[in-house]
Amino acid sequence: MRDLSPQKSHAQILAEIVSFMGRHPGPHQSWYVGTAKDSRAQLFKVHGFKKGDVGLYRTAASSSDAAALAAQLVDRGTQGDPGRKPEATSVYIFRMTRHTTPTRLSNGLSSRSA
Repeated sequence: MRDLSPQKSHAQILAEIVSFMGRHPGPHQSWYVGTAKDSRAQLFKVHGFKKGDVGLYRTAASSSDAAALAAQLVDRGTQGDPGRKPEATSVYIFRMTRHTTPTRLSNGLSSRSA
């Protein structure tokens, strides 16, 4: 799972994420979105993501763009943390499983492991 693509526009990234979710059907609330400076590290070290899990990350133009993308996905029904973080120019999404540990759910509550 690597982001090898050159920097893309907000609309391109959103379209790629929505398309990715469509290829891996399930309810929107089973997905978690967030932003990070290093999405790969965030996914594996913080969220418990494992090889073979379903997820994707992309690099946005700025931290505000990454936060806006995350907010749009939360507005569409995903779980996640759309808050802006300094230097967090990457947006990621993964389908939650029993072993993943989302840190903040969209309802503002901490997850079971936070």
